[in-house]
Amino acid sequence: MHLRDVQPEDAPLLFEWANDPEVRRMSFSPGSIEWDAHLNWFEQKRLHPASYIYMAMEHDQAVGQIRFDLNDDRTADVDIHTSPEQRGKGLGTKLIQLGVDRLFANSDARIIRAIIRIENVKSAHAFARAGFLEVGRQSVHDQPCLVMIKARIQ
Repeated sequence: MHLRDVQPEDAPLLFEWANDPEVRRMSFSPGSIEWDAHLNWFEQKRLHPASYIYMAMEHDQAVGQIRFDLNDDRTADVDIHTSPEQRGKGLGTKLIQLGVDRLFANSDARIIRAIIRIENVKSAHAFARAGFLEVGRQSVHDQPCLVMIKARIQ
């Protein structure tokens, strides 16, 4: 697996993945996403200097995505998902590790933070296997969540 920067032509595939029923079920906003809203969001994120979006590739096939949004305090929030066809194959941990390494190499991020719904056990395990530590809990849109972080090693 390797990462590449997201490209404009990735918008339809990311739209499809974002509207996958399992992704919507684990999302903080479970409603379906409209194409125009997705395209506007995608272009804003893709072009924003504090947003880093990478596609995970295996043999020239996209198998997942990871996005980091860098905040003013040099903490980056992470979002990840694998393609529906790749779920359950253990790719999440590798994708997280590759993404973390790339973000730390290409930014001044100090800490990466994952906010994960409590019931998303598979995601929490993938982040834990990638070296993230649980540091607390919080509520997002009235949904209980784990807060996990990984700090840059100096």
